Amino acid sequence: MTPRILILSAGRASRLGGVNKLLQSAGGLPVLEWHRRFAEGHQVAIVTTPQDAGMIALSAPWADRVVGHGDFDGPVGALAAYLRAYPDPEPLVVLFADTLLPPQSLSGRDFVGVAPAPARRWDFPDLSGFFVRGVPQVEVCVGVYGFSDHPALIKGITQAFTDAAFDGEKEVGFFRLLNAYHSESGLYHVRVRGWHDCGDQESRAKVPAWESVILEDPQADRISGRIHAGFTR
Repeated sequence: MTPRILILSAGRASRLGGVNKLLQSAGGLPVLEWHRRFAEGHQVAIVTTPQDAGMIALSAPWADRVVGHGDFDGPVGALAAYLRAYPDPEPLVVLFADTLLPPQSLSGRDFVGVAPAPARRWDFPDLSGFFVRGVPQVEVCVGVYGFSDHPALIKGITQAFTDAAFDGEKEVGFFRLLNAYHSESGLYHVRVRGWHDCGDQESRAKVPAWESVILEDPQADRISGRIHAGFTR
């Protein structure tokens, strides 16, 4: 079954001065046009704030479902709001509003889209003890995810909310859902092509023109060296 594209844009957009990410432009195109081209051939739903729902529905007639959600409980909350409104057991590809992608093959399986995070050049020791210069490759989740197991998704959302409440967090981060979602196939790491972020003014200004993005190759090496990455909460 062809998955539905679900675009999440129900946050505060504080990094963009409160303007909805879907109502911005990047790389010479409206963000909504980026998503329309990416989602061509798929049914599309959008979760956004109640005050923006009417404008987005008018601006994106190709989306057959627009859900208003104003609780500001993070992307997991926005996903949960959609599933309450439309509890269809259909496969979903969840796309964050500030994730820009050119059209590419989308599997109906469970996956996490990853890509090398942009970074600066460094000198750093490699694993053999020598020093190298390059941009270290750290693959990160880039805001596109596939879910094919509806019961596992509902269960994962419930667990994500429970874990966030235990830590005193109202806005439920998507990493909690990824950790709580357990399907029979597991979550594949799929490197996506042509990813760009437009979540703040600085990154939005760096988005190249559409014609350049559609030629970007995820297999092309952009680095010379690898490092171990550590994370803190």
